[in-house]
Amino acid sequence: MIGKTHLAIGAASAWIGTAVLSLPAVFWAPMVGALFALVPDIDASEAKISNLNYKGIQFFRPFQMVFSNFKHRGFCHSIVFLIGLYLLGLYGFYAGFISAGFLSFAMIGYASHLLLDALTPAGIGLFWPIPIKFRLLPRVISPKTGGFVDSLFWIVGNVGWLLYYLVYFGASTVPGGGF
Repeated sequence: MIGKTHLAIGAASAWIGTAVLSLPAVFWAPMVGALFALVPDIDASEAKISNLNYKGIQFFRPFQMVFSNFKHRGFCHSIVFLIGLYLLGLYGFYAGFISAGFLSFAMIGYASHLLLDALTPAGIGLFWPIPIKFRLLPRVISPKTGGFVDSLFWIVGNVGWLLYYLVYFGASTVPGGGF
């Protein structure tokens, strides 16, 4: 899937945290989900997260330089990386840097990326360093990156995060004041 699809689905995944995990609805949840939905692509120089910048500073560039040594959809798309990121988040939680909600929304956003990429023909290296690709669908019926299904997920994701704001915060939180 492409970056904008991961952003949209990662933002919409805030529903999982609030509806399924009973976390409190917070305004920043979709933003955290969206940002962490980009993290698995830190190993690709052309990825959105590798090129995000604020006033010319590319904050994620040093991470991209480290993780670019790994094959794309390998280490950064693995359970090993997911557990490492979670442990880092737990440290942040116990040190008082982040809340349990932030950590949960971050992990949900990250996991949404893995699920989407596992739908594609290329699959993901979920069990890295074991060199097998994990796919949720047989290759012949897997949606292609950038194709129709990718666009459909983008639409669903955008509707999802807009509805999150409408349901939990009202029409005044939607850009433009609502419908």
